Amino acid sequence: MSERSTLIIALGAFALVILQNAWLCDDAFITYRTADNLINGHGLTWNAGERVQTFTNPLWLFTIAGFYFFSGEIYYTAILLSWALSVLAVFLVFSRIANDWRAVVLGAMLFSCSKAFVDYSTSGLENPLTHLLLALFICSYINRPRDLFRLALLTCLATLNRMDSLLFFLPALAFAWWPQRSLRSTAVLALGFAPFALWEIFSILYYGFPVPNTAYAKLGAGIAPGELAILRVPLAATRSADAMYHNRLSDRGIVETRYPPVTPSAWLGALFIVYRAHRRWFYERAFLRRALFCRRRSAVARLALTANARLAARTSHRPNHRPTCSLSTAI
Repeated sequence: MSERSTLIIALGAFALVILQNAWLCDDAFITYRTADNLINGHGLTWNAGERVQTFTNPLWLFTIAGFYFFSGEIYYTAILLSWALSVLAVFLVFSRIANDWRAVVLGAMLFSCSKAFVDYSTSGLENPLTHLLLALFICSYINRPRDLFRLALLTCLATLNRMDSLLFFLPALAFAWWPQRSLRSTAVLALGFAPFALWEIFSILYYGFPVPNTAYAKLGAGIAPGELAILRVPLAATRSADAMYHNRLSDRGIVETRYPPVTPSAWLGALFIVYRAHRRWFYERAFLRRALFCRRRSAVARLALTANARLAARTSHRPNHRPTCSLSTAI
């Protein structure tokens, strides 16, 4: 069987799996209601006339609003758009990052068997667009590591899509900038982040605040600072720091993190966020270790990308319940 046939079969199998499991979670409809208000002339609001930023994913909101404007229907529009972006992201991994047919087969098995990754390849949230931007960033970093503007622009778009995604891109971006650090290269980075700066200016003028309202709600929820740090400090940052202190990955390539005990109510509130975040680590981790260490790359280049690719061990864990607004039940 040729490598082309292997790629087509693997990609087709993954596409069928996520289509069969396609669904929309209730959280996604925060973005959809804002998109509906935008399309109907009520602005970027949850309630017409009240300028409150309830969404956390500006780029995904504008993307879904554009397709919703032409379709006039949100349910199947969101599912099909998420499905297409997820398939495209995995296609980039299979065709541009995986170095042989065995990596493609392994990747198809890993992606299709990870319940977290399959669930959030649709879900209606911004995850599929984050996956695609990650794939584009990794391809650019491997093939054109000196193109700072492209790397900065992709990082900027990912940050616009979800602010905490910045930490998945930042270590590699820093390593790309460091060898050519200068006033000019710094200006190039700043230019790449111009869209995010413009959004922040708009957010301050339109909403009165630079970040979404939900951030202030979570920070002011009455949870003790220590517990909040355990739940909300992005694990990507700790894994990046861990990679900086270790000059190689473990043979297993999997790290298990143990947390101090916190109150049950705090864990309940964080369960959805943790599960939602694990699939991004899984996506990076599934191919980067094989792709990078099978290529002739400098130690610095490997460290930069592996710092982004550290995975929490239990990616297969899932909540006991999720909303059942799925494509199969709808049909």
